[in-house]
Amino acid sequence: MNVGISTVLGVSAGLFAIGAFGLVAKRNLAVILMSVNLMLAAAVLALAAFSRFNLVPGHRVGGQAFAVLVAMTSTGELMLGLGLVRVALRQRAIMAVDDLAG
Repeated sequence: MNVGISTVLGVSAGLFAIGAFGLVAKRNLAVILMSVNLMLAAAVLALAAFSRFNLVPGHRVGGQAFAVLVAMTSTGELMLGLGLVRVALRQRAIMAVDDLAG
């Protein structure tokens, strides 16, 4: 089976759209953090696709290296965010974004 770049970029756009919907529509802090992580994973997939199909001549490894960097950063961001959510939940029993304002 031969998968082209348009298929991979379509999947990446779909993942990004699902993450954007979760970011806008949901109020739970953990779901919002996971939605942001899903959006970053979609960007990593697009970077890896551009690198794999060699659309930037002479920079075949650059896209993959940047994808690994973004994946590691997003994982760290998710762990830090979930830790902050846990602390907020323990102190004031807050899980909704609207409750953080007051």
